[in-house]
This record gives sequence, structure tokens and C-alpha cells, in this order.
Amino acid sequence: MSVAGMENAVAFVNAFLADEFAAQKSVSFERNYDLVTDKVRKVDAYFRLASGISSGIGRPKFLPETMLNRLRNQGDRMEQRRLFVMVQHEQPDMGRLFRCVLSGGTIGANDNFAESLWLGNLGDGLQILTRLAVCVTCNSTGLHRGEKCPDCGASGWLHRGGVRIPDPGRLSEVGRFIAPVDPVQKEIYDAMGEVAPS
Repeated sequence: MSVAGMENAVAFVNAFLADEFAAQKSVSFERNYDLVTDKVRKVDAYFRLASGISSGIGRPKFLPETMLNRLRNQGDRMEQRRLFVMVQHEQPDMGRLFRCVLSGGTIGANDNFAESLWLGNLGDGLQILTRLAVCVTCNSTGLHRGEKCPDCGASGWLHRGGVRIPDPGRLSEVGRFIAPVDPVQKEIYDAMGEVAPS
């Protein structure tokens, strides 16, 4: 089992984001359903499908023209998602894990946290193990009106599928790439990944 480092994990996420964007654009603009399916399969290959998660990208084979027009309008508002930060953990049972925080991917909503992914190698190479969505109730702070957020349980994130990682282990490396615009999320970004001494 190969142990990926931060550089490999960042390259993996950047390739995933490019392929994801291509698949989303294909869903919106490509009329040939087989070409759409090929792009979606390529994106789904990044996920540990045995964990019950996938890209969630797709469309039915046959759609009326009104629906295709609606998809094209959505496609016009898409941007490739951004990688804000990646943290590397050493987990005793699962090995090296990476958590990345991503934007949402639509014009006007691509400057702030939207999703977090956990990556790891559970024997099949580096894959996306878990998807988390930012908790909109607390804006990823874990607090709502000065109390523990009732929606996310104070984690700031909502589990959307995949392996649950209650203890990621020791934090060993942090990579910051672009700061979010939202001032609350910027504070979280700045504090994220305080590296613990070895």
C-alpha cells in the first residue's frame, strides 16, 4: 500500500475538481448521453464507492427540450470549485488521511466553504472516503446563538455520506491555498490545522 503525501493528495484533488467540472458541464451541454456517462464514470472513480458515496452527477438519458434548456442555464452559472485548505492526519487504524475544504462551484457562491472531503488509502489507492457539507445553521463554526449548533452537533459540518471519521488522529501537515471571503470562515481558515508537535 503506497502512502501518499500532501503533494500527491493536492494533485489528486485538483485532478478531481477538473474532472468534476468537465462532467458537470457535460451534463449541462452535451447532447450525446454516452459521452456524459463516460465523464461521470471518470469522476465516480475518485470515490470509494464501497463506502456508499459517489459524485452525485448525472442526468436521465431522455429529457425534454425544456429540461435541457434548464440544464444549460445552470451550466452557464458553474465555475470549477476551489481548494481552500488541506490538512494531513496520521490515523492509527486508517493510516494517513487528508481533509480538504472546497467551495461550491457556482458563480457568486464559489468564494466560501461548501464541502469537505476526507481522502485516504484503504488498500485501493487514494480515494475520497467521506463527504461533508458546511452547516448553514452555524456557518461551519459549530455554534448557533452562543450554544452548540443543534444541526451539526458543534462540528460545523454535516455528514453527507461515506466513512465516518470520529478521530482523524494526529495532525501532521497543513496546506493553505486560498482564503474564503466570508469573515467568519476566514477566521476558521486561519485557525485550521494548528500542527501539533511530533
